[in-house]
Amino acid sequence: MKKKVKYKKSIDKIFYNRIVIYVLIMLVSIYLLAYSVVVFSMVAGIDLVNLPTDICNESSSNYDQFLCFINTYKDGSLYYVFYSVSLISIILSSMVIVIVNVIYIINRFYLKIIRKEKSCGAVLYKLEDKEIYYLLLFFYKGHIGFCKGHQEDGETDEQTALREIKEETGYEVDLDKDFKEMVSYNLSEKRTKDVFYFAGQVTENKKAVDSSDPFEVAGFKWVKLEEALDLLNFDNDRRVLIQADRFIKETYEIPVKISEVKYY
Repeated sequence: MKKKVKYKKSIDKIFYNRIVIYVLIMLVSIYLLAYSVVVFSMVAGIDLVNLPTDICNESSSNYDQFLCFINTYKDGSLYYVFYSVSLISIILSSMVIVIVNVIYIINRFYLKIIRKEKSCGAVLYKLEDKEIYYLLLFFYKGHIGFCKGHQEDGETDEQTALREIKEETGYEVDLDKDFKEMVSYNLSEKRTKDVFYFAGQVTENKKAVDSSDPFEVAGFKWVKLEEALDLLNFDNDRRVLIQADRFIKETYEIPVKISEVKYY
């Protein structure tokens, strides 16, 4: 029986963590800069020679606790500590604000220059007597992987995955949206690709058909987890398969075999 499990997605985790860190650094830096400017202006603007003699007299109209404190220790090192620390804080906080924003701007514009491509697909599987079999595609380019393809304009991620599965394998599948993993890699210096994988259970038990592009997919093979991990060429695909296998076993309450423990 299929059990509904909550799968924790981590697709944008790195992006949001970076935004939070950026905002925190900016808030702290701006606060430190403002505070340092106030302290520096107060300390640097004090006329130590012509201070009123009664500034430490609480009953006097010239009483000022801060000026009294400075006047009391003006001949010592504490005044210069205030002066130096506030000046250094202004310089450092200003440098942090400038550097962090320069890094942000460079990354922002650099990402716009880079051509980002997006594909969607699925880790296709079928269940036979509590055994999970995964469908691997053999590509003419020489690598072995999962069904995936470029997203067309106006398509959702799910629509792209279902279209590519139908075109490349002919299978009808139940796409599980609770599982979604992203793989990113560089195609060239100015081209990157994000691939989003769902888990897809084959519901129509018929032989996979030839790809709509006969120069892309050379063949197919149903395999178990261990063989699939051996056949896959890329570590990113192995990571996605392990995550999918864990998700499927939790969903259908399939126990993990002793031989599979090392993958978890």
